[in-house]
Amino acid sequence: MTCIRLFLFLGIVFLTGGQSLSAQNKQQEAEQKTAWIKTHVEERALTCDIRQAQPMRGDLINLTTPYSFTISGDTVISHLPYFGQAYQIAYGGGNGLRFTAKVTDYKLTYDKKGTARLQFKCRTADDLIRFDVQIGTNGTVNIRALPNNRQSISYRGTIDLTKP
Repeated sequence: MTCIRLFLFLGIVFLTGGQSLSAQNKQQEAEQKTAWIKTHVEERALTCDIRQAQPMRGDLINLTTPYSFTISGDTVISHLPYFGQAYQIAYGGGNGLRFTAKVTDYKLTYDKKGTARLQFKCRTADDLIRFDVQIGTNGTVNIRALPNNRQSISYRGTIDLTKP
């Protein structure tokens, strides 16, 4: 009888100890992810996988095709769809939000929760676009594009941790 109680007690100890280690590992992984994101935000080396688009007037659109938004030094590579009203566009429709352009007026700030906020402008062949990018410590990304010649649009996605 005491043998059974001893095995039961040891089983409970090992079970709770294993859960504690698992929680510590998850916390360490979250801290490493946060540090990786912060480092790459400050180095301006990020690739975002975009999963949703939200036009100014319209419902949230789940994107089935892979779209991306990359910041690499002083350059932005935008491969994003555009949904919304255009006020003035190039003949043939222009390129929308598919471009490679230099970043100007770059500003990086952090809020109390550690969310990074990037604000910058890009001049494309079609437009001048202001961007407001918020990057959470868990890797979520919210991008708001404010073109001069089109309605604004927002995108949601995640940081691609496999690409710098």
